[in-house]
Amino acid sequence: MQSSDRAGRLVRALIRADTLAVYSRFCARTLVPTRGPATRHRALPPDQLKLLLLTNVIRNLHRLITCAVDSPDAGLQQELMSALAHTQLLEHAARALMHAAQSTSSAGVSGSAASSASGPADESRSTVSAAVAHFSNSLISLVGGNLAIVAVCPRPRKKDALHDVEFNAQQLELLQQLRPLLAGRCVQLFAAWAGLCAAMAFRQQAADGSVQKALAPTEAQLQHGLPPALIQSLRLSPDSADVLRVATATLSTVIQVTVSGPCDLAIAQPPAGHDRLPPQSPQLQPQTQQLAKPSVGPSPSLPSLSAAAAAAAVPYSAVHAYGLLEEVGYCLACHGSCRVENLSLIAVVMGRLLAELPPPRAAVLLPGWWRLLAQQPSMLLQPTWLVQVVGELLRLQLNAPPPAAWAADATDAASAVAAGVDWPQQGAAAHNLGGKPAVGAAAAPIAAKAAASLALERDPSYSLRCALEAGLLPALERCLRTPQAWRQVGSQPDSACSLLLVVNSVLRDSGVWPAVLARGPVQQAVSLIATLGTAARLLQVEETWCGVIRLASQPGTERGTELGAGDHLCAYLAAMLEQGADVRALRERAQRQREGQPQPQQEARQPAAQRQGQGPQGQPEQPPPQGAATNAATTAAAAAAAAPTLHLNSVMEAMLLEDGSVRPSTFSIAWMAAAGGLPAPGSAADRQQQLLTSFAVYHWLPVLAKATREAMQDLQACAGRTLAQALLVGRLLMDVLWREDCSQAEAGDGAGAGAGGKASSPRPDGAWWDGMAPTGESLANHMHQIVCVLATGAVEPLLQQCDAWQQVATLDLLQSYWTCFDNMARVATYLQAMDAAQKQQRQQQREQQREQQRRRRRRPEDVQQNEQVGCGEGSSSGSGGGGNCCSQSLHELMLPFVAPLPAQRLAAAHGRQDLFDYLGAVAVEAKWEILIECANAAADTDELERKREIERRCDSLASSSDITDRLREKWSAPMQPQYPWLLSQGEVRAGLQDLMAAQAAAAAAAAPVPSGTGGSSSSSSSSGVDHGSGSGSSSGSSGGPVFVHKLCCNPKCCSLDGPSALIAPRSGKTCVRCRAATYCCGACQLADWRERHSGTCSGAAAGAAGAVQAGAKMAGV
Repeated sequence: MQSSDRAGRLVRALIRADTLAVYSRFCARTLVPTRGPATRHRALPPDQLKLLLLTNVIRNLHRLITCAVDSPDAGLQQELMSALAHTQLLEHAARALMHAAQSTSSAGVSGSAASSASGPADESRSTVSAAVAHFSNSLISLVGGNLAIVAVCPRPRKKDALHDVEFNAQQLELLQQLRPLLAGRCVQLFAAWAGLCAAMAFRQQAADGSVQKALAPTEAQLQHGLPPALIQSLRLSPDSADVLRVATATLSTVIQVTVSGPCDLAIAQPPAGHDRLPPQSPQLQPQTQQLAKPSVGPSPSLPSLSAAAAAAAVPYSAVHAYGLLEEVGYCLACHGSCRVENLSLIAVVMGRLLAELPPPRAAVLLPGWWRLLAQQPSMLLQPTWLVQVVGELLRLQLNAPPPAAWAADATDAASAVAAGVDWPQQGAAAHNLGGKPAVGAAAAPIAAKAAASLALERDPSYSLRCALEAGLLPALERCLRTPQAWRQVGSQPDSACSLLLVVNSVLRDSGVWPAVLARGPVQQAVSLIATLGTAARLLQVEETWCGVIRLASQPGTERGTELGAGDHLCAYLAAMLEQGADVRALRERAQRQREGQPQPQQEARQPAAQRQGQGPQGQPEQPPPQGAATNAATTAAAAAAAAPTLHLNSVMEAMLLEDGSVRPSTFSIAWMAAAGGLPAPGSAADRQQQLLTSFAVYHWLPVLAKATREAMQDLQACAGRTLAQALLVGRLLMDVLWREDCSQAEAGDGAGAGAGGKASSPRPDGAWWDGMAPTGESLANHMHQIVCVLATGAVEPLLQQCDAWQQVATLDLLQSYWTCFDNMARVATYLQAMDAAQKQQRQQQREQQREQQRRRRRRPEDVQQNEQVGCGEGSSSGSGGGGNCCSQSLHELMLPFVAPLPAQRLAAAHGRQDLFDYLGAVAVEAKWEILIECANAAADTDELERKREIERRCDSLASSSDITDRLREKWSAPMQPQYPWLLSQGEVRAGLQDLMAAQAAAAAAAAPVPSGTGGSSSSSSSSGVDHGSGSGSSSGSSGGPVFVHKLCCNPKCCSLDGPSALIAPRSGKTCVRCRAATYCCGACQLADWRERHSGTCSGAAAGAAGAVQAGAKMAGV
């Protein structure tokens, strides 16, 4: 602290002594050429001596600025800003440094022509590099490291600057004074020069022939009107990577602080705090001192810099600044070991400028931004707000602002469907760019596509189309396939928290997931879905604790969490399934509205309403003892009709208002329909969406069922979200189990072979996916435990914290479950009574232990006598069958606790008389079974009187045993699947097989592979466009296309190695016995062989049969 105070006092003394004015005059004097005979007597050339002195001045300036910025004294920082504005030191230093660099480069070129010695030129170049690094660090330090990069722009948004306005208000005030200084012509020209030189160095260091280098701009395009000698001066060696990093960061920071566009393009479904901050009052700048220019004439090289500044339109406009950043970004991406944080910073600034450009210009530049992101997807994991920018640009609206219907939840299905906009037909020229930047002739198709989009009345999906064409889905998959990051604890970069934000912001919160399923490349979507499921399984095996979670609907907000990364990922996956399910249900409801048909909830509840007030045998029944209202059935029907869409997505990130209340986040299904997520019925996009949504259900449902079952054990944390997730997963489980029962009933022709997960498709090429193996008992066990909690422990949270429609939906789920599993309600009632009896038994045992402890405090002879008596009683009871006595006592303890499940209260509250009666009858049946067990236990003893009493009680309860059968028979008649769009696994496997084969064949025909390449595509792994599209298809025996990529046959695969979940031909591990099972690695092959494949392998069975026959022949011989 004392050293810091001394440094602050020294800096203040230097500032007040006009040291900065002296530095400024010196920088101005360096522009004057040295003349006279004195130059011949110096040891160093004049230009080199000036460069050394200038480097020392800039180094001292950097130290002074660093001490002032790091000082806690706000007054010292204010004095520094005033001195910089007074002396215009930054302008003079930037101009002098560029002039010295240009002079050094010219001298080096002439010297190399005169002699072969390159030592002085290299030394001067190193000196220039050091001066550039010091001056760049000075500019970055002045902006302030505590401020978020999104908060330093000229027109920040509330969500971006809210934290800094509250905690860093002093630095924001200083930034207002610094902004005019950084907007100076020389400072901006220096930032552009240093960034372009660094970009050229990165491009030169890239491997020759690489795809990234081919995408980068040429050296001629990097000049931007600057003198060639000035550009040549910073061709740095590979050991000066720090200079390159600082130079590119300086360019991004200066543009972010000073450049702003003329427009403010809107986005659909904006997050909280998307409005701009009110403009601040202009700060009074101190009077600047115009330093006297040297009386001698200017250097001959100075006009070139002035002309370059005029040609580059310095200070830069938004369009010129975006072009600079784009070229520098492509050069950084082509370097293998580039600084990813610098590239992500450039992408953030470019994304902000895109939203501020005029729509025609933004439409042309938007595809290039998505291509840059696809080249380096790892920059999504950096803490530079890039994930938020990606989510917002996916919703960017260019030609029309979003209507009001997109901002709120649609209450009318027909109006939401009417808001949908179908995707326009794309020309062939737009798909043949090959991921190259829009340069020269390649820019014509992009310009035509942008003009066609702007000509439409509304084109909400333009940005999403550009992203999919650039390879967004493979880029996201490569970002997510980082197992080390999934295991990293905390909120730092390359951690599970960062990966969760990518899934949450880009895939879920953006609202484009249904459109991706309908319009995206099938092969890329299949691979991404498989990768998400693998990551969820990995987190269930090795859980990672986050500590905090970042919210996508409220950018910049973090919340503490006690849940693991696997719980959050499963919640996001369930929310994405809800989006697909609700969007498809939206069209069905709209169709029913047009045809005037009743809704499914009304149809399912019609038999219950008819039974209202009638008993099982037509006799009037007593009203529920809970005192349900007379119009409870009408209220329940109204609650079901008012059930909102996307409820899980809304409660996922509830907003905490200023008054302390909680409001669900806005999530519009109308925006999903407008983005392309609601294709025309019967179209190819509709079929693709149905297949991919069903594939996601089968691929994610086992891990979601397990996660939901575990989350239901503790409803104290996130009760609303957990119950919403349980309802969704429970409905999906019931539909899958119902379809499995139907397929087993039709097991003759093999129509539902894929539903069981063990049988394979009869098609020879249908083994690319084996289906969901853990069906049947595994999913049923998860469903049993989920329903058990819903019927018992979740009733109180449902009544207190949930809306009426959620309670009605829970009752519907329980009714359909008990219809399919007729004895599970009785089992739950039995277990409920057993649990209560065991608790009482344990309490009695504790009381007996305390009584024994009290007895031990008596005299020793009493203790010995009691122990002898106890031993005698124990031996006599053991000889008489102590096990039966223990069993009898437990069942007798259970009898007082046999009562209907707590879900009966929920049924009574909503007038569900049928469920009320059913649960009462089930309790009677459970009590009857317990009495029978007590009678069987009494038959082994001499207590005949107790046995007769139990038999009389059983006879009195036997008359109510047929109530449940009649109710289930009535329920089973109107029972239909909740999601009729869900296909069987066999249909999904065959349908996706045909789609992927057709797309792979079309891609191979559109881009034929040159001869001699062996059929492999090197661009797919770098640009992320169509993984293996050139080698993913071949001709089958019937002449049609065959898709040869496969998913790992291990249903519990947790491997995230490799860029894709799909296994390319001649890759992975294949079973040598059957040649049909392919695995991603040897670990998966060994694990699946031990658990499943050894019993289903056709090659192993044939080998065993052959061995038996050979043994029989040998025995015969």
